[in-house]
Amino acid sequence: FVYYPPLAYYVLAGIAAVGVNAVVLVKTFVSLCLFLLAVATYLVLRRSCGARIAALASAMMVLSPSVLFMAERLNMYPSLLATAALPLVFAAAAGLMRTPTWTMSAAAIATATLAWTHVPT
Repeated sequence: FVYYPPLAYYVLAGIAAVGVNAVVLVKTFVSLCLFLLAVATYLVLRRSCGARIAALASAMMVLSPSVLFMAERLNMYPSLLATAALPLVFAAAAGLMRTPTWTMSAAAIATATLAWTHVPT
C-alpha cells in the first residue's frame, strides 16, 4: 500500500479543467507553488524581522537550489506544494502562541494542507 498525497493532484486537476496542455499545466502549478512559498515566507517573517529582511529571505527561499531542483528536475510536485505550505504552519503555530482563540482554525487548515500534500519519511 502506497499513499500518494492528493492535494497537489487535485490542484493540478483544477488547473487542467481550464483546458490547458500538460506543459502549461505543470508550469502554472510550479509558478503557483513558488509564488505561495514566497508570499508565505514573507508574511511569516515580516512581523519579526521587518519588511526588507522578509523580502530578502523570501527571495532566497524561492531561489534556493533545493527548491528549484525539487521543482525542475525531480518533479516532486506534492513536496513542492508542501514546502510552500510549511511557512503557513509555522505562522499558525506562532499565532497560537500569541492568541490561541482565533488562530485555532488557521492552524488546523495549515496542518491539514501540509498533511494532504506530503508523506513524512
